[in-house]
Amino acid sequence: MNAENKRKKIKRKKKSSPRRTLLFFAFVLFSCLLLIVFSSIFISKDVEQFSDKQEDTMLYEEKKAITEVLPDMQESSVPQKEYVEKTLTSSSNKTQSSVPNAPTADLEVQKGSLVKSSVPQVEKDIVRSQVLPESSVPQKKRGSIILVLDDGGHNISQLQPFLNLPFPLTIAILPALAYTKESASLTRKAGKEVMLHQPMQAINLSVDPGPSAILPNMTEDEIRAILQKNVSEIAPIVGMNNHEGSLITADANAMSVVLDFCRDNALLFLDSRTNVETKVPFVAKEKKMQIWDRNIFLDNTPDRENITSMFQSGLEIAEKNGYVIMIGHVWSGSHLAQILDELGKKAIQDAFVFTTLSALELNQ
Repeated sequence: MNAENKRKKIKRKKKSSPRRTLLFFAFVLFSCLLLIVFSSIFISKDVEQFSDKQEDTMLYEEKKAITEVLPDMQESSVPQKEYVEKTLTSSSNKTQSSVPNAPTADLEVQKGSLVKSSVPQVEKDIVRSQVLPESSVPQKKRGSIILVLDDGGHNISQLQPFLNLPFPLTIAILPALAYTKESASLTRKAGKEVMLHQPMQAINLSVDPGPSAILPNMTEDEIRAILQKNVSEIAPIVGMNNHEGSLITADANAMSVVLDFCRDNALLFLDSRTNVETKVPFVAKEKKMQIWDRNIFLDNTPDRENITSMFQSGLEIAEKNGYVIMIGHVWSGSHLAQILDELGKKAIQDAFVFTTLSALELNQ
């Protein structure tokens, strides 16, 4: 009887064994599924965190680069913080936009290249200076005043009063003098324009035009060499006018070389008109070049009454023709500078504008 019971128990055990095996495998399978689910959740979180860190790193690097650039943009009207935020916003939008911003930068490079290539230069030091702004422009402008002070370079004491004047003007500086380079440097630092006052031989051969002058019977190469040397000494400049030169400006061949040099180096030419028989306008017309002519000498008679009278005549020309070119001389010093300060301020109140030849040329 006992043996039979044992056999029944063994049979029951054998019958229950497959069920337990099935449950075991089901448990293992369920555990694996749970493990896969939890693993995928953790992996996705890690990827998201890594992506966020990478994006933060990119934004930090971009913000750092922008901040390094900002000190050079102190004249901008946009505050640094606002500029950084706007730039970062536009940068993040780049990834969402299919239209890149690169063509704008490329266009600026092309413009710079065009400007640079359009100015052939004899020497790297010969560079056209930047155009200076006009004085404040009234709603109804009566005319523009271009003021040129000749004979800079002899000293600084006579030059300084003109540099202190509160409106745009041009200093024409003689070459190869003791204070030539310093005068040019101080003039630019004062925010005024620099022009070469090129010495040229007068009809009266006993008159010495000074060093580095264009003299009769010079060859084309000699004239160009003189001009290159003189311009390089005080560059950058806007152009040149003649010192003395009643003989040379009446020589069409010599002035043809001078005007070719100016054109090749993007320099304007102002004819001081020391000779009514000047050939400069005719040569310029043949070359289809624009040149400028002096209208008024302010201080040939350096007393206040005459200077005031000449200045008033200049205002009449400006009102009639749109502008006037008036020439004075640095050697008149503080006397002329004080009169110009008074007359100039009144002219501005009367709706006249002080400007420069380069600005006038740009607006023609």
